[in-house]
Amino acid sequence: MLTEYDVIERTLRLLGPVMHAPPENDVKKVERLLNGLQGHPDKIAAFLHGQGMTGTRGCPESCVLANFFRRSGLRVSISPSSWSLIDPWEPHAMPRHVGKFLYRFDLGEYQELEAE
Repeated sequence: MLTEYDVIERTLRLLGPVMHAPPENDVKKVERLLNGLQGHPDKIAAFLHGQGMTGTRGCPESCVLANFFRRSGLRVSISPSSWSLIDPWEPHAMPRHVGKFLYRFDLGEYQELEAE
């Protein structure tokens, strides 16, 4: 007869790999959303503004782009050079054109995207 401890142990063993590895579809979803942000940084800013997005400059987990991902159910940390799902942490290269937008956002060039 299985004890409650045995059931919990077996369940954790079965779920363990799933709980610690990033779902591949989340990585693909971030990549798809990033690739959808095409063009000049001003064009990216206009798109995000049109979506009603705002964020905090210099804050990787609450910048305008991190908030854009959060609205899609993704917890992402952002910098001009890389991005990562929050858990687990695994940095990926940021597309250059999006990195240029983030750099300009952090400098304060897109005040309409700044959270109040």
